[in-house]
Amino acid sequence: MLEKLRVVFTIPELRQKILLTLFLLAVYRVGYLIPMPMVDANQIQILSQSNTGGLAGLIAKATVFSASQLDKATIFGLGIMPYITASIILQLLGTVYPPLMELRKEGEAGRKKINEYTRYLTVALCLVQSVAYVWYYLMPTPNDGPNLIADEFENADGTMMLGWQIVAVLIMTGGTIFLMWLGEQITSRGIGNGVSLIIMAGILAQLPRSFAQMFTQVREGSMGGGT
Repeated sequence: MLEKLRVVFTIPELRQKILLTLFLLAVYRVGYLIPMPMVDANQIQILSQSNTGGLAGLIAKATVFSASQLDKATIFGLGIMPYITASIILQLLGTVYPPLMELRKEGEAGRKKINEYTRYLTVALCLVQSVAYVWYYLMPTPNDGPNLIADEFENADGTMMLGWQIVAVLIMTGGTIFLMWLGEQITSRGIGNGVSLIIMAGILAQLPRSFAQMFTQVREGSMGGGT
């Protein structure tokens, strides 16, 4: 195995592609560590560590297999899933919607047009999801949990200022668009399918924490086996 890896890195073109792929994946992971400026990082940290139920708990569990970081409110919070969802929707429509069926028969030109539609649909999905996230997760009612907005971005009633709501939506949408571009760069200039590698990297990064939480719950008997 080590000999094969050594041989691989002796091929300049292949070595360059591998290093570029690793660099772009590193950029992707760094973005997941950068919180949006309008959230209270301390409250986010407390909520993600203590809340294993309700909406926050559901979101935390969903991040493991969606390559997203919604429970941390980072600039890449939506992950790459809106793009995948858009791709699936258009693939399904391509089997029943005549105009898309015709595009699929046009070869490379049709594929490029479908990819363009996929990007447009991705932006629309990002806008919807980020608006829902800002309204229902960052600004919950008192009965749902703590307000996660930093004080300087709050109105008197505890809600986020409208201008900053728009900024938050644009940040999350822009983050997914950047990840979509990142995946395309990996596919065209690196090794493997970019979107698949982004998802895999996200899952692998989340698994240690998820396993640690599971073992903690088992030890404390919170999974139904305790007394």
